[in-house]
Amino acid sequence: MSNVHELTFLKEKIEQLKADGVYRVLPVNYGPCDGVINLNGKEVINLCSNN
Repeated sequence: MSNVHELTFLKEKIEQLKADGVYRVLPVNYGPCDGVINLNGKEVINLCSNN
């Protein structure tokens, strides 16, 4: 399998997930990992440091 085919498969899979409404964009915390963090302008409780 060539690299181009692999990328095409992944792009098609992502587009299908978006079309199905199940594609998630995870928020990114750019600050320190603490008990309370700021995500998208809101203070939220940080229950873990990874997904």
